[in-house]
Amino acid sequence: QVQMKPDQMARFGVSVDDVMEATARALDESILRYSSGNTIGTGGWVDTANQRLVIQHVPTIVSPDSLKSVVIEIDENTTVPLTSIADIVLDHQPLFGDAVINDGPGIMLIVEKFPWANTLDVTRGVEAAIDELRPGLQGVEIDTTIFRPATFIDVALDNLAKALLLGSVLVFIILVIFLFDWRTALISLVAIPLSLMAAALVLQVRGTTVNTMVLAGLVISVGVVVDDAIIDIENIVRRLRQHRLEGSKRSTFSVILDSSLEVRSAIIYATLIDVVAIVPIFFIQGLSGAFFQPLAISYGLAVLASLGVALTVTPAMAYILLRNASVERNTSPVARVLQDRYERILARIILSTRPAFASVGIISVVGVIVASQLGQSLLPDFKERDFLMHWVTAPGTSHPEEVRISTAACVELRTIPGVRNCGSHIGQALLADEVVGIDFGENWISVDPAVDYETTHAAVVDVVNGYPGLRR
Repeated sequence: QVQMKPDQMARFGVSVDDVMEATARALDESILRYSSGNTIGTGGWVDTANQRLVIQHVPTIVSPDSLKSVVIEIDENTTVPLTSIADIVLDHQPLFGDAVINDGPGIMLIVEKFPWANTLDVTRGVEAAIDELRPGLQGVEIDTTIFRPATFIDVALDNLAKALLLGSVLVFIILVIFLFDWRTALISLVAIPLSLMAAALVLQVRGTTVNTMVLAGLVISVGVVVDDAIIDIENIVRRLRQHRLEGSKRSTFSVILDSSLEVRSAIIYATLIDVVAIVPIFFIQGLSGAFFQPLAISYGLAVLASLGVALTVTPAMAYILLRNASVERNTSPVARVLQDRYERILARIILSTRPAFASVGIISVVGVIVASQLGQSLLPDFKERDFLMHWVTAPGTSHPEEVRISTAACVELRTIPGVRNCGSHIGQALLADEVVGIDFGENWISVDPAVDYETTHAAVVDVVNGYPGLRR
């Protein structure tokens, strides 16, 4: 590569065209090209009586040192050595794309998956392949955590597991407090994860991959799943206690069967209402439809699965665990106190309709006021920990300036607590699909899940907005 010195060129009166002509002429004289015009190869052969001798043309200019002997003719009597007005070095071609990793130059490898591919499987496969390459990349520091969407899915799965665990514990506590029997709590604890697992199996059979919206649908359905798990077993225990206190001779099986059938209609109608309510989502087109339809599918499957569990598994487990249990003796003191107070309050309210209508009116007015103050957003805020910022500088910005700005941004972004790394993609990569100029840049950062999202996000936005003259 010929790195020209403008001051020396002005001193000797050499133009860029002069340098290009001199170097091109030297290379043309040095290299024999085939008719294709761009292939350097053999110069043919010579056949003797018993063998063929291959002719190989060896160019005289094969290194920076050999190019240093080129001279530029100023006039008939004056020549200037190329080394006087330029540095001759072994280097790459001028870049129309570049990358900054953390605080300096680097190579950014962006892996794109097909829409139907599982993000976790692809990520693990790529990381496994990179681990196999590490022994052959000694001295190369590789960071696979820059903009890693699989991390968000891992966190979401972890949050879902924690939500299920917390919900199960709360259900267990509530059931023990109000029903005063560990068996009823166990039945509900089995029904909740069983319903979600049934929905997950149906999703797997359909070939659906786990993504953010699928997880969101499962999380939203937890409320309905918990309700289905409680309502059936609560009615069974109540009827069993009632019949045994009355001295009824009916079998436990018939009581459990009648108790389940008693709430069957209510559970079915409630589930159908939940499912019908999400039907309009399947008619949404465009980006919103692509976002919300997986959510609606996973939510609907979980709700339908909880219905099936409530109608089959819950009564069966109730018969197995409660047929010999003394449920009539296990009366909750908390439930007894609350029921007594509720009866006294209800007896006063039903004497007049005014308190009921007044309560409805007050709640409606307050609801309208609150609803008018709430913000609206069609797409949810997932609070992902991977941020992508597009920076477009003024047209004509040079490659060194774009690198300088991107490096400065990465250095500053990494000073924010929780920002683990930073990668900048500048211009167009070799053979890439993005048709952009060198003035286009992308900053990719990943934030530690342990830090506060709102605080870190605000700090990142402040840093990004602190660079004037950029469209972002």
